Amino acid sequence: MNALLDMLTDDVEWWMSGLPHPGFVSKDEFRLMLAPLDNITDGPLQIVPTGWTIQGDRVAVEAYSTMKLKSGRHYQNHYHFLFEFRGDKIVVYHEHHDTAHVNDVLFNLTDDAEK
Repeated sequence: MNALLDMLTDDVEWWMSGLPHPGFVSKDEFRLMLAPLDNITDGPLQIVPTGWTIQGDRVAVEAYSTMKLKSGRHYQNHYHFLFEFRGDKIVVYHEHHDTAHVNDVLFNLTDDAEK
């Protein structure tokens, strides 16, 4: 994830579905949001692009992900990313994903022993 964060401008417009009002976070806020994942993941998040559209400095990407958790469960999500570039850095990052899956698999860990 640090490699991704290094590709962003310091003033990146970072937006993710499911975040509260209005859903924008800074690079540092996003880094803090990811920190708890180290305690529950058992390997890297793998993101596989399945399609993309490029128009000037804008790139839209459809993708899916997989990640094994220490509980034995798997996180598997689908995404639509929108990137805008300024030079060789990303200045806009918008991420749409299945927020119910994020909540169920990553944050609803009390029932893991039963699943």
